[in-house]
Amino acid sequence: MDRKDWLSLVAVHSDSWLISVAFYFGARLDRNERKRLFNLINDLPTVFEVVTGRKPVKEKPSADSGSKSRGSVKRSSDVQAVKSNPKLTEEVYEADEDEHNETLCGSCGGSYSADEFWIGCDICERWFHGKCVKITPAKAESIKQYKCPSCSLKRNRQ
Repeated sequence: MDRKDWLSLVAVHSDSWLISVAFYFGARLDRNERKRLFNLINDLPTVFEVVTGRKPVKEKPSADSGSKSRGSVKRSSDVQAVKSNPKLTEEVYEADEDEHNETLCGSCGGSYSADEFWIGCDICERWFHGKCVKITPAKAESIKQYKCPSCSLKRNRQ
Protein backbone atom coordinates (compact mmCIF):
# COMPACT_ATOMS: atom_id res chain seq x y z
CA MET A 1 0.00 0.00 0.00
CA ASP A 2 1.24 3.48 -0.87
CA ARG A 3 2.33 5.56 2.14
CA LYS A 4 -0.06 8.42 1.25
CA ASP A 5 -3.03 6.03 1.03
CA TRP A 6 -2.08 4.40 4.33
CA LEU A 7 -1.85 7.78 6.10
CA SER A 8 -5.22 8.78 4.66
CA LEU A 9 -6.76 5.54 5.93
CA VAL A 10 -5.30 6.06 9.41
CA ALA A 11 -6.57 9.66 9.38
CA VAL A 12 -10.13 8.60 8.48
CA HIS A 13 -10.13 6.00 11.26
CA SER A 14 -8.76 8.58 13.70
CA ASP A 15 -11.58 10.97 12.76
CA SER A 16 -14.13 8.21 13.33
CA TRP A 17 -12.66 7.41 16.73
CA LEU A 18 -12.59 11.09 17.77
CA ILE A 19 -16.23 11.57 16.77
CA SER A 20 -17.26 8.44 18.67
CA VAL A 21 -15.47 9.73 21.80
CA ALA A 22 -17.23 13.08 21.40
CA PHE A 23 -20.62 11.32 21.16
CA TYR A 24 -19.80 9.23 24.23
CA PHE A 25 -18.97 12.28 26.34
CA GLY A 26 -21.73 14.30 24.67
CA ALA A 27 -24.31 11.93 26.14
CA ARG A 28 -23.54 13.44 29.55
CA LEU A 29 -24.16 17.01 28.38
CA ASP A 30 -27.41 18.89 28.08
CA ARG A 31 -28.80 19.98 24.74
CA ASN A 32 -27.07 23.37 24.58
CA GLU A 33 -23.72 22.00 25.72
CA ARG A 34 -23.88 19.25 23.06
CA LYS A 35 -24.73 21.84 20.42
CA ARG A 36 -21.75 23.95 21.52
CA LEU A 37 -19.43 20.91 21.52
CA PHE A 38 -20.36 19.86 18.01
CA ASN A 39 -20.17 23.43 16.71
CA LEU A 40 -16.63 23.60 18.09
CA ILE A 41 -15.81 20.27 16.44
CA ASN A 42 -17.22 21.43 13.11
CA ASP A 43 -15.15 24.61 13.21
CA LEU A 44 -11.94 22.56 13.14
CA PRO A 45 -10.55 20.59 10.20
CA THR A 46 -10.61 16.80 10.39
CA VAL A 47 -7.41 14.79 10.73
CA PHE A 48 -8.03 13.54 7.18
CA GLU A 49 -8.24 17.12 5.86
CA VAL A 50 -4.99 18.03 7.60
CA VAL A 51 -3.12 14.93 6.42
CA THR A 52 -4.29 15.16 2.80
CA GLY A 53 -4.11 18.95 2.64
CA ARG A 54 -7.72 19.22 1.50
CA LYS A 55 -9.67 22.32 2.44
CA PRO A 56 -12.87 21.76 4.43
CA VAL A 57 -16.05 22.28 2.43
CA LYS A 58 -18.17 25.11 3.83
CA GLU A 59 -21.86 24.28 3.78
CA LYS A 60 -24.49 26.92 3.22
CA PRO A 61 -26.54 27.47 6.38
CA SER A 62 -29.97 25.90 6.12
CA ALA A 63 -33.25 27.57 7.06
CA ASP A 64 -33.72 25.14 9.95
CA SER A 65 -30.44 25.51 11.79
CA GLY A 66 -31.35 23.51 14.87
CA SER A 67 -32.33 24.51 18.37
CA LYS A 68 -34.34 27.62 19.06
CA SER A 69 -33.45 27.82 22.74
CA ARG A 70 -31.13 30.49 24.06
CA GLY A 71 -28.61 29.46 26.68
CA SER A 72 -28.48 32.11 29.38
CA VAL A 73 -25.38 30.73 31.09
CA LYS A 74 -22.05 32.13 29.91
CA ARG A 75 -18.99 30.10 30.78
CA SER A 76 -16.00 31.96 32.21
CA SER A 77 -13.76 30.57 29.45
CA ASP A 78 -16.15 32.03 26.83
CA VAL A 79 -16.10 35.41 28.53
CA GLN A 80 -12.30 35.43 28.79
CA ALA A 81 -11.97 34.48 25.12
CA VAL A 82 -14.36 37.25 24.11
CA LYS A 83 -12.55 39.84 26.26
CA SER A 84 -9.19 38.91 24.74
CA ASN A 85 -10.48 39.02 21.15
CA PRO A 86 -12.73 41.94 20.16
CA LYS A 87 -13.70 40.26 16.85
CA LEU A 88 -15.16 37.35 18.83
CA THR A 89 -17.38 39.79 20.71
CA GLU A 90 -19.07 40.87 17.48
CA GLU A 91 -19.48 37.26 16.32
CA VAL A 92 -20.99 36.17 19.65
CA TYR A 93 -23.55 38.96 19.63
CA GLU A 94 -24.40 38.40 15.95
CA ALA A 95 -24.94 34.68 16.64
CA ASP A 96 -27.16 35.51 19.63
CA GLU A 97 -29.22 37.91 17.53
CA ASP A 98 -29.66 35.33 14.76
CA GLU A 99 -30.72 32.71 17.29
CA HIS A 100 -33.18 35.11 18.96
CA ASN A 101 -34.75 36.08 15.64
CA GLU A 102 -35.94 32.53 15.02
CA THR A 103 -37.33 32.00 18.54
CA LEU A 104 -41.12 31.81 18.82
CA CYS A 105 -43.24 31.90 21.96
CA GLY A 106 -44.42 28.40 22.92
CA SER A 107 -47.80 29.83 23.92
CA CYS A 108 -48.85 32.51 21.42
CA GLY A 109 -46.34 31.83 18.60
CA GLY A 110 -45.09 35.44 18.65
CA SER A 111 -41.53 36.27 17.62
CA TYR A 112 -38.72 37.18 19.98
CA SER A 113 -38.34 40.84 20.85
CA ALA A 114 -35.51 42.11 23.03
CA ASP A 115 -37.77 44.61 24.81
CA GLU A 116 -40.05 41.89 26.21
CA PHE A 117 -39.39 39.55 29.15
CA TRP A 118 -39.05 35.88 28.14
CA ILE A 119 -38.68 32.75 30.25
CA GLY A 120 -37.47 29.31 29.17
CA CYS A 121 -38.94 26.01 30.35
CA ASP A 122 -36.25 23.89 31.98
CA ILE A 123 -38.07 20.69 31.00
CA CYS A 124 -38.99 21.08 27.31
CA GLU A 125 -36.60 24.00 26.59
CA ARG A 126 -39.31 26.06 24.86
CA TRP A 127 -39.42 29.83 25.38
CA PHE A 128 -42.43 31.94 26.40
CA HIS A 129 -43.34 35.61 26.75
CA GLY A 130 -43.54 36.27 30.48
CA LYS A 131 -47.00 37.79 29.99
CA CYS A 132 -48.25 34.64 28.19
CA VAL A 133 -47.41 32.41 31.18
CA LYS A 134 -48.11 35.09 33.81
CA ILE A 135 -44.53 35.31 35.09
CA THR A 136 -42.91 38.65 35.91
CA PRO A 137 -39.15 39.21 35.92
CA ALA A 138 -39.28 39.60 39.71
CA LYS A 139 -41.16 36.31 40.13
CA ALA A 140 -38.74 34.56 37.74
CA GLU A 141 -35.80 35.49 39.99
CA SER A 142 -37.23 33.33 42.78
CA ILE A 143 -37.96 30.31 40.56
CA LYS A 144 -35.21 27.67 40.68
CA GLN A 145 -36.62 25.53 37.86
CA TYR A 146 -39.35 26.87 35.60
CA LYS A 147 -41.91 24.43 34.17
CA CYS A 148 -44.22 25.74 31.46
CA PRO A 149 -47.97 25.11 31.79
CA SER A 150 -47.79 22.14 29.42
CA CYS A 151 -44.98 20.42 31.34
CA SER A 152 -46.70 21.18 34.66
CA LEU A 153 -49.87 19.48 33.42
CA LYS A 154 -47.94 16.42 32.19
CA ARG A 155 -46.21 16.09 35.56
CA ASN A 156 -49.51 16.36 37.50
CA ARG A 157 -51.16 13.64 35.38
CA GLN A 158 -48.47 11.07 36.14
